[in-house]
Amino acid sequence: MARSVLDDLYEQYLTPHTGATLEGKSNPFIAPPSAVQTPPLPQAQTTKPLSTTTTPAPQEEEPTVQLAGPSQALSPAASSSVLSSASTASLGPVGQGGSMAPYRAAIANIESGGNYSQIGPVTATGDQALGKYQVMQSNLPQWSLAAVGRVVSPQEFLANPQIQDAVFDHRFGSYLKSYPPADAASMWFTGRPLATGGRAADQLGTTGNSYAAQFMANLRTAQTNAAPSRQGGPMVFGDSLGAGLLQKGLQGNASVGRPPADVLSSINSLPDGSLAGKPIILSSGASNDVANVGLASDQIKALIAKGASPENITLLGVGDRPDFQKAQVNAQLQSIAGATGVKFQSIDPAILGPDRVHPNYDSLMTSLQ
Repeated sequence: MARSVLDDLYEQYLTPHTGATLEGKSNPFIAPPSAVQTPPLPQAQTTKPLSTTTTPAPQEEEPTVQLAGPSQALSPAASSSVLSSASTASLGPVGQGGSMAPYRAAIANIESGGNYSQIGPVTATGDQALGKYQVMQSNLPQWSLAAVGRVVSPQEFLANPQIQDAVFDHRFGSYLKSYPPADAASMWFTGRPLATGGRAADQLGTTGNSYAAQFMANLRTAQTNAAPSRQGGPMVFGDSLGAGLLQKGLQGNASVGRPPADVLSSINSLPDGSLAGKPIILSSGASNDVANVGLASDQIKALIAKGASPENITLLGVGDRPDFQKAQVNAQLQSIAGATGVKFQSIDPAILGPDRVHPNYDSLMTSLQ
């Protein structure tokens, strides 16, 4: 989860080894001595909880404080390996000629499985994690203002994947300008780099070290999968079919369960001209709302308005589930493709899974080439 990283964190708390307090604010990652009754931190002063019921863990420098939970810290050798991998990551942060897509994927895989609509449970302080990257609601006003120039409401944030990506790119990108990737992941999770946050743990036992290690494993996978997009592969927009293609290394904006109206909104939110010259794969969301198949026409018009050429747009069909056949969804989509001058790509029934909706995505990628 994204932590509320306040400026000059160490100036707000006395030495991180003691669990001492400053102006009544306890160190949120140090288990206080049992004799001291420390009141909960006010929301405006705390880092984001590591879970809905955070159990603080001591710093590595503190041998006298009893651990509040089992330590999952990496050995020095393992930590060194993580940092070594981080320092040699092949993709640089935004602003340094690199792509943020692999970093997005690496964090999202841990936080939400890539679900832009994910909402975490309400914490003890009344806070809540939102979206694909699980940004805390208390951070959203400041982070959205910094990223997109205005304060975004939680409702708009959840409904707009572009804003979620922009907020993540801005915040995580700022960490990458100061730290190697593994430390940036620790900052996202604990609010501190590995040297001081590596052993901070949530109640489930996840530590800064283990979070960073999982992030680095995800990052290596994402960097490998991102190769097609670095070579100019198509951009994908839509629902779960599009989301499956994103997992194969393509770029774009797609998520599971997205209906046609939401697909259209995600396209309309793109900057003007941003799709010029780019091949596009559109999965309309019709499988999530067969009554609104006709919105695929509006989606195509919106793609063209954003700079895409009709000859570069491929409209995906849907599977052969009985309700799709009854509503003649594929026939409607094929008609829309013809009327708007774009290509229609049906899904071979032979590659569909048992639900008759989702295909084998390697086979689908092959059919789209």
